[in-house]
Amino acid sequence: MIEGVGDGAEAGCAHVEYRLGQMNPLLSALPDVIVIPFEDAPNLMLLIKVLSNESSQESSGQQYLMDKLSDALMALIFRHLIEQQKIDSGVFSALAHPRLASVVTSILDYHSIAEMASLAVMSRTQFIEAFKR
Repeated sequence: MIEGVGDGAEAGCAHVEYRLGQMNPLLSALPDVIVIPFEDAPNLMLLIKVLSNESSQESSGQQYLMDKLSDALMALIFRHLIEQQKIDSGVFSALAHPRLASVVTSILDYHSIAEMASLAVMSRTQFIEAFKR
């Protein structure tokens, strides 16, 4: 028992590695360790329970579902960190931008500046200027 923690205390821990993670601007902006109290992010707890249940049983489509649930979990973690201002990075600022968010989420696909500007519904000049600020 942990001193000062009630009987109902729960903790979860995960070590996650992404192939080419340091080349991903979103992942490289994350801190090495992330601590999120469950009461601060109840949706995370629900999704973690679904992931845990899915991982404990073998059924058709399990790997596909685990991959998608893991993506959703990371999205919730990013959302929490952004909302709590726990990370300060231009990439995450771009995620909060109404026009640039769609570009950042597809940044790993190769696009020309013109294609990315079009994706953001901006002119090429507006797009470039948005990243200079």
